[in-house]
Amino acid sequence: MKNPTSNIKSIYRIPIDFTIGGSVQHSPETSGFSFCSFYLIFHINLAYFFYMKFLRIFEFRLKHYYVIANAKKDKIMQEITLKNIDELIENSDKYNSAEKYLIELANLIIPFWGIDLEITNYQSLINRELEQSKKRFIAFCLLRVYGKNPDLLRTFTVKHNIHKFFEQTIPDIIKQLKITSKTETYEIESRLTSYIKEKEKSFSVKVNTDIDLHFIKKYRNSYRSEIKQKKNNPVFWQFFGYKIDGQLFDNVFDILIEYNDSELINKYIIYNKAIDILDNIIELSNETSTKYSLQYISKPFSLIKEKLDDDFKKNPYSKPAKLKIKKTLKKYPFSKNTNYKIQLLIENSSTGYANDAIVKITLYSDDIIKLKQTEQFVGHIKASSIVEFDYIGLSNSEDVLLYGYIEWTNFDRKKCKTEFELDLSGQKLDIDWSAIENEEPYDLEPVTDENEFIGRKKIIDDLKRIRKKVGSSYVFGQRRVGKTSIVKTLQSIINSDDILVIYIEAGDWDSATSPHKSMGDLGKKICAKIKRHNKKFRSLIIPEFEGSFNRLTDFLDEISEIDNTFRVIIILDEFDRISHELLYSGNIAKSFMLTIRAISNREQFGFILVGGEKLEYILSQWQEFNKFKPIRVDYFDKETEWADFKNLVKYPIENILEISDKAIDYIYKQTSGNPYFTKKICVELFSLMISNRDNHITEDEAKKATGIARDSNNHSCN
Repeated sequence: MKNPTSNIKSIYRIPIDFTIGGSVQHSPETSGFSFCSFYLIFHINLAYFFYMKFLRIFEFRLKHYYVIANAKKDKIMQEITLKNIDELIENSDKYNSAEKYLIELANLIIPFWGIDLEITNYQSLINRELEQSKKRFIAFCLLRVYGKNPDLLRTFTVKHNIHKFFEQTIPDIIKQLKITSKTETYEIESRLTSYIKEKEKSFSVKVNTDIDLHFIKKYRNSYRSEIKQKKNNPVFWQFFGYKIDGQLFDNVFDILIEYNDSELINKYIIYNKAIDILDNIIELSNETSTKYSLQYISKPFSLIKEKLDDDFKKNPYSKPAKLKIKKTLKKYPFSKNTNYKIQLLIENSSTGYANDAIVKITLYSDDIIKLKQTEQFVGHIKASSIVEFDYIGLSNSEDVLLYGYIEWTNFDRKKCKTEFELDLSGQKLDIDWSAIENEEPYDLEPVTDENEFIGRKKIIDDLKRIRKKVGSSYVFGQRRVGKTSIVKTLQSIINSDDILVIYIEAGDWDSATSPHKSMGDLGKKICAKIKRHNKKFRSLIIPEFEGSFNRLTDFLDEISEIDNTFRVIIILDEFDRISHELLYSGNIAKSFMLTIRAISNREQFGFILVGGEKLEYILSQWQEFNKFKPIRVDYFDKETEWADFKNLVKYPIENILEISDKAIDYIYKQTSGNPYFTKKICVELFSLMISNRDNHITEDEAKKATGIARDSNNHSCN
């Protein structure tokens, strides 16, 4: 509708050019100024003032009526829906007068498209000046009328005009029907009448067939061939509604195929996605509510949804969930001004999943703690889940009571609810945190004191037997499994006046440049340590080895002459890392190895060689070591050494912190029983607990400490 005020000012003319305020533009003839001129200008200005006021009021009123008229038109357009047009088409068999029916149809279609056109007769409907897309829609409506009530449009004048309208508007369909200028009128009528009926029949056969969810690919192909071919079936798409498009169909079929191909445990999530898309398609088609949207979209997809529901009901994961709230093993620091989290365990004892789960705490010991929130949305729950509630301590207590419930929705959309009542345990309150924050209960260096040595009791007991009878052994295993701690602890245990255990690392005597010097240095160190051990040996002279290790045997002979009951155990650590000339075949190595064997064959003297995993292979190449007893040190075995491993973790902190068995089990799983890495995690764990003022270690804290230890190890490697 054109704005009626757009040119309203142009219909009025003012004889003199002037502006409000008395400034006059004089023409060349009016060069003088007189009282009469002033009087005339004054009255003209006054008249102009009232004229402009009238004009503004008039313009405002016209605009007001214009807005009202447009609003009424918009309201009519909103009230008229595709459904109204569809219903009139389906009821066309109740009409006898073509002109009356077509005028009614025009009174729906023309406002529906927002066309500003006065409807006086049926020809308003087939107005050639309309846009092509709107004319095609009108033509499709008339085609449907032909299929419903062909007799209605057979009045000669109406029939002739509509046929001409079809030729100009839907030439593609006219071509499909093979209608030409030579086609007889009765044949045209017959083909126009049968066109919609045949299309509807074809659709119904392919779309509304019995649907088997397991053959959804086949149905998809059939459905696509009919529904998605807008060129072949343009009529139906006009009545599906503008919100329906082909992508929606692709999405739902893709998700249904994925559902069919997935494992049972994964079907639940896919099922929910499929239901969401199906509900959207069904809702949109029902909202449009035309014959075609209901019959060819809503009906088949509602059937697919039923089939999907029936199939999923057979899935064990569709059963009703059974949720229960339990407390975790955690003990909490219920003390004043402490900030912490309460953890609640949600367990599902059913195979069915829970949706939209919410945990609400309705009552608690609010004189002891203050919860920062009393409701938590958990969402989807399969087997179990943890929900946390932050709190701040208000006073000291050994326990806190909680009351509340959990509610959720099952697969069948039914809501369920379970109440809970929990008594949460508190931690010890008599800990002096400032006194222990500088303590380091876990030491990553090798242990030398039996009181500090934890585990490996069987190995220590085996080595202790040398008190009665000296023998030789070799201790081997992976790095950082405690080999050095074992032999150093042995040294501290059995050292006495009549037994000397000498511990020497490879770095103290092995020379990279001269194997002869290495053997000499080793011999001198052994002799020096024996001389210092007991004053009765201090008169002995340390021999000059002169590049040969066998001079040590002479010195030991002198020891035996002085005291034939005195025993010496020589521990050579990192033996597998000494120079190749002393380890592998060659005259120098042979001399060195023969000397070690000769000494170990004596009742008073023995060797314990310590090294990595390759030590066993190295010594196996020398028959001189056949009599050495192999002692393998490995990670803690859970079946045979579980008590030792638990002590490794618990003993250093037993009077400070409390640790749960699940936390120890988690640490074992992360380290496979490696003592070094176990203690490395424990170092971080102790630091974490002290900083949090938390003295109860659960699996959760063990996980955090493991992550910290792993990160620090990665940084050190980099």
